[in-house]
Amino acid sequence: MLDPRRTLAIVCGAQRWPHLANFEPATAFGNSAAALRDYLTAAGGANLPADNVLWLFDEPNAIAHYERIAAFLAARLGALDAAQGADTLVLFAYVGHGTFFGPTKEYCLLLSDTRAPIEADTSLKLSTLAGLLRSCAPRSSRLLILDCCFAGVAAKYFYQSDGPQQIASAKAAEIVRTMPGDRGVAMLCAASAVDAARLADPSTVTLFNRALLAVLTAGDPETAGALSPRRVCDLVYGALLASGEEHPPRPEVHVPDQTGGDLGDAPVFPNPAPARPSEDRSGTRDEGTVRSSGTRPRTRAEFVDRVTALLRIRQGKPFHVVPDISPRLAQRVRGQHSLADEEQLLAVLDLSFFRRGTTSAVFTDEGFRYRLSRADVGLNLRYEVFPSCTFGAGKVPRGTPTGHTWEAEGVSVTTPTRTIVLDFGNMPSGTVPAMRQLLQDISALASEYNPIVGGDQR
Repeated sequence: MLDPRRTLAIVCGAQRWPHLANFEPATAFGNSAAALRDYLTAAGGANLPADNVLWLFDEPNAIAHYERIAAFLAARLGALDAAQGADTLVLFAYVGHGTFFGPTKEYCLLLSDTRAPIEADTSLKLSTLAGLLRSCAPRSSRLLILDCCFAGVAAKYFYQSDGPQQIASAKAAEIVRTMPGDRGVAMLCAASAVDAARLADPSTVTLFNRALLAVLTAGDPETAGALSPRRVCDLVYGALLASGEEHPPRPEVHVPDQTGGDLGDAPVFPNPAPARPSEDRSGTRDEGTVRSSGTRPRTRAEFVDRVTALLRIRQGKPFHVVPDISPRLAQRVRGQHSLADEEQLLAVLDLSFFRRGTTSAVFTDEGFRYRLSRADVGLNLRYEVFPSCTFGAGKVPRGTPTGHTWEAEGVSVTTPTRTIVLDFGNMPSGTVPAMRQLLQDISALASEYNPIVGGDQR
């Protein structure tokens, strides 16, 4: 867990942009930043000394930001006798708007005086910020919390000069087990590189902030000890789904610099919840399924339970999940997908026009199966392939006997061997992002439990 005495926090952002016509003011940003600062300094929170927190929210002038951050780090690291940030954690938090400026579309964090036509120069540039933190505290662990749109794209600015592939290959297996003292960079982002973050309400807080602070103040009884950024990210997404928000942006964790190990798995945040003993279904302790981090089940049955639960959570207006499959429906979809007798059918997606027998989409214990019979289009994605897939919106040509043609929405899935667009054109509005998010959710599960999914523990 982080040492409050050796953790330095910087909180910045803005809630109004008077020089930018396209960005509406919202007190939710200021409320969220203040709530995060309160958590960082509260005795029941991170318990950081007030001197260890630099408050820059609503302050103007990007150059002044860089100068004050450098001066703050130099003064506090000197007081801690922490040369170059040794044995310290530097936490940088931003709450506000993130967007792209300039001919190169550089990702920037807006400040209260960001203005045209020099938007990029009057904002915080991620490339400059990455270099500043590395220069001021190269031996520190650096954790960024970005509560803004398109936050996931910020990771690319924090890769070391050797490049992400070299770093990943050299350090991917090295897990941080103690804090502080291990160098590296991790980022907890409110949204992906292509998704916008949201406000719970313009006058209250951001959606991400509300879920984040709820998780950090309640803790997690399933995790023994402090919470890692990845565990917090999972819990935040669960809280967003449970809140009833339709298709909430999925938070992400990125670890662009693994110089000292994978900071995303480090026990960073205090966990106020008492640990719950791991038990099997009969109520007795099962030493064979004890979770090392409280998040990773060790059996195929546990994985299938999580997949089924996720399907139930994700069902809603855009598409309907049928987890209780009738024998007649099961027989039909098994025939359509040529499923082996031993392959377990978990759920069927009712596509509204599925009753015509032309389209079928199902989840089994081995993977996702999709078939569009009229076009002889099919896709079989085993769970061990999911982490290698990418998902996005796609278009498929449609036509009529009269020759009229148009393009329908679909979900584009790129696998290691091919790209195919799944035709969901007849589904209600909003289905494409819903289906894409569902596939990404299953992908994340498959990635997390890859040793189980790829093995023989069925």
